[in-house]
Amino acid sequence: MDWNSLQSAGLTGLANVYENLEPTVLVEHALHLREGLLADNGAFVVQTGKFTGR
Repeated sequence: MDWNSLQSAGLTGLANVYENLEPTVLVEHALHLREGLLADNGAFVVQTGKFTGR
């Protein structure tokens, strides 16, 4: 990832930047951050609150 392109997009002060992660790794990160949980069928589930929409 090019840091200059991130900065030009207004993204500064970032500790870690990841790109092209496998879906399983994304779920592991989200679970570690307690952003959701795994359902019995293996689906990743989140509670979005009242701001859910398309």
